Amino acid sequence: MYILGGEGRILRAGLRCRGPQPTLSLAALHMAAHTRNFTGATVSSSCNAARSANLSCLVTICSGRLVLSRSSVTWVRGMPLRSVLCLVGDSKLEVHTSEFSWNHARPLAVFNQSSLLLSASTIANNSVVEAAGGGIFVRDNGSVTITGRSRVMGNNATGDGGGLFARDHAVLRVDGNSTIIGNSAGQFGGGLAALGNVSITFTGGSNVQGNIGRNRSGGGLALRDSVECVLMDGSLVHSNRAAQSGGGVIAFSNTVVTVLNCSVNYNKADNGGGISVWGTAVLVLDSNSSVRNNSVVDSGGGLIVEDNAIVIITGGSRVEHNVARNGFGGGLGVGGDATVTLKGGSSVYSNTAADLGGGLFVSHNANVTLTGSSSVHGNTADSGGGVIVGDNAHITLSGGSSVKGNTAVGGGGGVYMMHASRMTLTDGSSVHGNTVRNGSAGGLIVRGNSTVTLAGGSSVHNNTAVMGAGLYVVDNPTVTFTGASSVHDNIATFSGGGLYVAGGRVVLTANSSVHSNTAEVGGGVAVSNEGMLTLTGGSSVHSNMALNNSGGGVHVFLGGRVTISNQSTVFNNTCFGTFGGGGGIAVEVGDVSFDSRGRVVSTNVAATNDSDSDVENQAEKDTYIHTCMARDRCSHVTISNSTVYNNTSIGAPGGGLGVGGMGTIELVDGTAVSHN
Repeated sequence: MYILGGEGRILRAGLRCRGPQPTLSLAALHMAAHTRNFTGATVSSSCNAARSANLSCLVTICSGRLVLSRSSVTWVRGMPLRSVLCLVGDSKLEVHTSEFSWNHARPLAVFNQSSLLLSASTIANNSVVEAAGGGIFVRDNGSVTITGRSRVMGNNATGDGGGLFARDHAVLRVDGNSTIIGNSAGQFGGGLAALGNVSITFTGGSNVQGNIGRNRSGGGLALRDSVECVLMDGSLVHSNRAAQSGGGVIAFSNTVVTVLNCSVNYNKADNGGGISVWGTAVLVLDSNSSVRNNSVVDSGGGLIVEDNAIVIITGGSRVEHNVARNGFGGGLGVGGDATVTLKGGSSVYSNTAADLGGGLFVSHNANVTLTGSSSVHGNTADSGGGVIVGDNAHITLSGGSSVKGNTAVGGGGGVYMMHASRMTLTDGSSVHGNTVRNGSAGGLIVRGNSTVTLAGGSSVHNNTAVMGAGLYVVDNPTVTFTGASSVHDNIATFSGGGLYVAGGRVVLTANSSVHSNTAEVGGGVAVSNEGMLTLTGGSSVHSNMALNNSGGGVHVFLGGRVTISNQSTVFNNTCFGTFGGGGGIAVEVGDVSFDSRGRVVSTNVAATNDSDSDVENQAEKDTYIHTCMARDRCSHVTISNSTVYNNTSIGAPGGGLGVGGMGTIELVDGTAVSHN
């Protein structure tokens, strides 16, 4: 073993320590630039020259304990040298208040059952070419502990792991406010790369900061092949950058990452700015952890989750203030059969996407569940301010969870459902307080053979849009309200305060309701373009208001179809306006069928805002439509076993029911019209 003084003088060579656990302590060690011509040497007779050469080490320690204190190892260089100091067998090295810097080989390599303790020391500005681990390399059950404000900084590897590389059952612990900072890798893991059943723990306020994956993924950490990594106790992964995916962390191939009371923030990548989870990997964010202020060029500003990966966000943890600058999923991008669960009051909050899905973009058979009062709120996008769901994906809200307070420019302030997607709301969950600035569907837009079910008292309420403030249903989807679910207190500046059904089918059953909504026309519901609305099982449309046109409760036009049965009702709606009418239901071009066996249309009011309007306007009030739009017939209403009761018209036609010109009404099987 070659040990040099401050001027490069050889103090001792060929050192051999005796005893079963020999110990050697040194101070003021300096290995200077001219050591480049030295060859591998050993401590203890158990090492052999061939093994030392295979490891490409300058110095190899095979057993015993070595302590370096107040020492420096600098400017070692030479090919094919890859490591300055190697530990093998059961050897132990402690480095205290020392520095390994500016070496053209990794300073430390730890193999077999050997161990390294780095305390209050620095591994800085070292580099390795055509290899992994610019600062430290550990494998084959070796262990490394970095503590006492130590720093692994400014190191470089052309392969993986600019700062550290660990593999094959290695164990790594970073604590005591230590930092992996400013390292870079040509491939994966600018700060740290690990693969193959490695165990990693970051604790005690330690940081992974300012590292770069120059050409691949995992700016801070790259973890694959069954790695287990825990970040806890205020540790940070921040301000890292990757060329491809996972600016802070990339985890894939059965890796498990657990984040406890830690933050992953201010990282950047093309996809998955904070964390990228792939290939059956598992990520758990718990105990008020956060993924925030990360950004991407494309998708998944906070996280991208793909390829059967699993993410659990719990314990009040948050994905917040992330940005997808040109793409999808400001908070999370989820696809490829992945599963994401938010629970325990966790949230996706105040994220932004330039295109689709400000909070969540969910596609390609992925499943997302919000439970336990979790939320997607305060997010912004061009479409789907809160959530985009498409391509056979499924989202479930339960346990009082919500999509709330999100904003879209074009459509779907809360949720945009597309491409045969599915959504289920239950247990009092809600979509509320969302806004569309210039388009339709303040709460949800549902299209493309999608399916939405609201059950167990769930609701869509207090949303705003131009049309369909609560829900806008188009193409051929199916939307079902059951178990006293509701659409209420939504406001549309034009049509369909609660619902706009422009295709597909909407069913209200089991005492569900559309109530207390407002629009210019169709205060509760607007039904058109062969769309179908069915009220059954004691459901109702009530207490809605059309401010300046037809249909206080329901407006049917352009071939819309409505069926009301099984003791369902349309009551206490109001229509105001200088033309139009139908306080309960206005039918222009469309079909309505009643078989409710009760007071199906009652206590509705049609009134005018202008009692002095001229004859020409009065004629417009009396006739809802002047053409049948090439239909075989215009409007047709069938009322069977039902009552139209106690409705009022004040200066506008049709207090309970208004049927447009060239329309017909058929009363059969004991129907009554009374007290109007």
